[in-house]
Amino acid sequence: MEIPDSVLTEIQELCSEGDVLLEMGEVTQAYENYIAAFALVPEPKEQFNATTWILAALGDLYFKSKDFAQTTRVMEDALLCAGGFGNPFLHLRIGQAQFELNNETRAADELCRAYMGAGKKIFESESEVLRILENQDCSASEWAVVKPNQIIRAEVLKYAFLPKLGLMR
Repeated sequence: MEIPDSVLTEIQELCSEGDVLLEMGEVTQAYENYIAAFALVPEPKEQFNATTWILAALGDLYFKSKDFAQTTRVMEDALLCAGGFGNPFLHLRIGQAQFELNNETRAADELCRAYMGAGKKIFESESEVLRILENQDCSASEWAVVKPNQIIRAEVLKYAFLPKLGLMR
């Protein structure tokens, strides 16, 4: 089953407008666009890729609004939709949200999944910088900077993906 072209075009336009509105800081209007787009997806919604990217946009909106619990819920729902399983962006946002919720182990796991799905590029596109500030032995004083003003204890990340990124000195 496919979404009719005219409906898919309308969904894409609503989401594009929502993206622009979100970038302009018009969160409520962006939310309304995404919800309107979501309403156009036929049932069962989880069988359509459009649902995945609409939920990803909503999750991103929640992330930018600093509602990290809702970010996680929406992105986890998106993982269960067509094209969602293993989506690096979904894992990136879940990881970032989990970090903000002080769930470092889950954050490291999700960030690892993002890396495995997209490599270093997923972090570059978010203007994120991963680096080790101190020494290779991952002592308690070593930290990994994931995003400006965000720090994860490096020992949590030690065995996940930092060595693969070439960030262990």
